[in-house]
Amino acid sequence: MAPTPAIAEPGHSLVRHAELAYEGAVSDPRSYMAATRILIEESRRRGDHEALVVALHALGWIEHLLVGNHAARQRLDAAVRVAERHGLTRRLPELLASRAAVNHELGRMTAAHHDLDQALSWATRHGGEIESGSRCQITLQRAVLCHNQGALIDAGQLYRELLARPSCPPAVHVKAGNNLAHLLAMCGRADEGLPFADAALDGAQVLGPGLAAAVAQSRAWVLMQSGRLSESMRAFEDAERRFVKASMPTADFSVEY
Repeated sequence: MAPTPAIAEPGHSLVRHAELAYEGAVSDPRSYMAATRILIEESRRRGDHEALVVALHALGWIEHLLVGNHAARQRLDAAVRVAERHGLTRRLPELLASRAAVNHELGRMTAAHHDLDQALSWATRHGGEIESGSRCQITLQRAVLCHNQGALIDAGQLYRELLARPSCPPAVHVKAGNNLAHLLAMCGRADEGLPFADAALDGAQVLGPGLAAAVAQSRAWVLMQSGRLSESMRAFEDAERRFVKASMPTADFSVEY
């Protein structure tokens, strides 16, 4: 289990601590919840608006993964308001991409598209201020939206584009490979998708137990679609152990299993 960031560690700014919390929240959300709440309180106490935005973003993503999307939406709304009020332009694209993912899962498709359009607009207007990782997050969420709305050719192209980018952040690279494997299996090409699922699981295991559990579940499903039923069942059992170890919710897993 990844260590939680220590707020008082010498040499790190509060913003950097919040960034570490967000990075950890993506792959090991349970471990970072308590520290992220403390970071929010500390950011407010010090009046550090940028650290507050990043910490709210981190907690919103943790709530998205563990608590529920309604709570996550409220947290991300608050982060967007602070970022807009204090001119924190470079934080908005990735933040809006995360809110798009939450809106998507809430079934708010128009809002999700609006958030992604806004994120892309900010990224385009402010060029060099926006990190490559934020651009990759926008592309990933646009691909997922295409994927779930049935635009599979567009989604596949976007996933492959992300996998080909040398600057793609590891967590985004893992998710793109995992989702491409799922898409190929949906299209009756599970054997073609399985190497992407295998590579995604290898990458996820390095990043953290929460992400590895989700990717392991997806790989089990791809195995099932390829007709390897006994191997798929063993993979589902492995995924279940990973979910329990990471203290992640198992409702969706149980339905699929």
